Amino acid sequence: MIVDCHFHVDEKMLTLEKMIEGMDKNDITKTVLIASMSETMFELDSAFQDNLQHFFRFLILNAPQIGLKIYDSLVKDGFLKLYGNSYKFFYNIDN
Repeated sequence: MIVDCHFHVDEKMLTLEKMIEGMDKNDITKTVLIASMSETMFELDSAFQDNLQHFFRFLILNAPQIGLKIYDSLVKDGFLKLYGNSYKFFYNIDN
């Protein structure tokens, strides 16, 4: 059995149907759903935003000194500034 122990729910970014498709594709049996940590910043089915998100994750995991520097430059005063927009982070969320 494969369990994904950390998945933020945000149906504006990924519908539950798409999430289940991904789980099935990767043989994931169960997942732990966690409240969204910020306002939705990605659009459904946007290849550009999907690739950008994967790129940021890759940098943070594989080149943290670069990825975290970029992240720190985008996050200020509880907001993520991206694409000329500001997205609020939610603190004290109830998981």
